Amino acid sequence: MKRLLAAAVMIIAILPLSAERVMWYTPSNPDFTTETGTFFSSGAFEGLSDTIPLGSSVALTSENGETVVTITGKLPELPPGRTFAITEAAAEELGISATGVGDADVTIIREGTIKESEGNTGWYTYKAGSYSNGKDAYDAYTRLIANGLKPYAETGDGTIDLSVKHIVAFRRAEAETLIADSGIENAEAVMESNPYT
Repeated sequence: MKRLLAAAVMIIAILPLSAERVMWYTPSNPDFTTETGTFFSSGAFEGLSDTIPLGSSVALTSENGETVVTITGKLPELPPGRTFAITEAAAEELGISATGVGDADVTIIREGTIKESEGNTGWYTYKAGSYSNGKDAYDAYTRLIANGLKPYAETGDGTIDLSVKHIVAFRRAEAETLIADSGIENAEAVMESNPYT
């Protein structure tokens, strides 16, 4: 009985969230930023939804293909019946780039951490240490760059303060791993204002 119950739970866990009418989109403004603050790129694997939390990882499956996207914004006004929008790169993997629209099963892989509550911007700065020795600061700075981060250095009161800014909420775990890989332990996260508004 326990095995049967476990199997039933596993089946329920992988059932699609819903069937959606999906279309691919591209904004008319080339400098468009999403609601999570990322710059729009047709080559990114991103999606728009009014019902799935920002920052969620979502799998889409159609009869012509499959893809995984991150929800980075809310839907603009869409033609009737269309309930989900994805970038061109995701549309190609899903197999709807020729028609621009198609049906897909949508499953949340990981629910996003960006909440639309007052005061939560969804953006963070990591304090990566204060250094009194310039060489130590420089070494930490170059390690952060080598790990793909963009550190900032500020001076004051005889110290050099390093930080990693503009980390969107759904990329926090990745940023924390990269900071730790740079030899910086216990980097403190502080919420910042949205840098793109």
